[in-house]
Amino acid sequence: MLIDGHPRVLRKKLEKLSAILECYKKTAVACSGGVDSMLLATLSNRISSYNTIVYHAVSPAVPSEATERLRAWAERENMEFKLIDGGEFQDSRYINNPKNRCYYCKTNLYSAIKRDLVRNQLTGRRHEIMSGTNRNDLDEYRPGLIAADMHDVRHPYVESGIGKEDIRNIARKLELPFSELPASPCLSSRVYVGNRIENTTLRTIEICEKYLRDKLLIDVVRCRVNKGQMFIEVLEPDREKITEDVTEYVEKLVRKNTTEVHSVSLYPEAYASGRAFLVS
Repeated sequence: MLIDGHPRVLRKKLEKLSAILECYKKTAVACSGGVDSMLLATLSNRISSYNTIVYHAVSPAVPSEATERLRAWAERENMEFKLIDGGEFQDSRYINNPKNRCYYCKTNLYSAIKRDLVRNQLTGRRHEIMSGTNRNDLDEYRPGLIAADMHDVRHPYVESGIGKEDIRNIARKLELPFSELPASPCLSSRVYVGNRIENTTLRTIEICEKYLRDKLLIDVVRCRVNKGQMFIEVLEPDREKITEDVTEYVEKLVRKNTTEVHSVSLYPEAYASGRAFLVS
């Protein structure tokens, strides 16, 4: 057993997860740098470091903080760690940002992982590609899961009946430094459906969100873009922190980094997940 002392239900889930990971001869973990995939990569590597490869796609949609966090953790855990180009920014279907954008992202990602396995004479059949998808994800709109099915990607958390809070509890019990990381999907998720994905827009979003997190000491913040307008979204208790001075400074950051966005304002409502999937 990897972990002792959990309540019975969670302990059973962990036993099943451990058995699943142990039965894989070789694994290739697609890791975004969030808590779900980082925990999966950690557990797989600790069970069999010799047979685990951790893949991380670098692109304008991936926050640099996530890449550096994962790079440092992989070195600490002695993981076989590979940075790859996910290829989505060479795909016009992704760039055009339809509602199923994530399908094209994951299609390119899993194809890139398979190509790397073949390139290094590591057969895809011997390596099970794994994702950090958990039970709670199945209740949301996740077009990337269709791409995963098409590429025979395994979801060990789903197979084990493990959800988001289970993942955090496991990470806490193991005293992993990323256990409390707030959810932070890719930067393209900040761009409303139908708005073209531009590299400079994503970089600007990343800069503005980092400023707001550091300046206001808040974890949950989104700078979403729709038709040239940037809307700042935070949780209800933090809305009073988005003063006129703060908004004006964010506007300065925007003007400095892109011509694709021309105004900044606090969104009329508190943060809500998935709002940019609304048809613009």
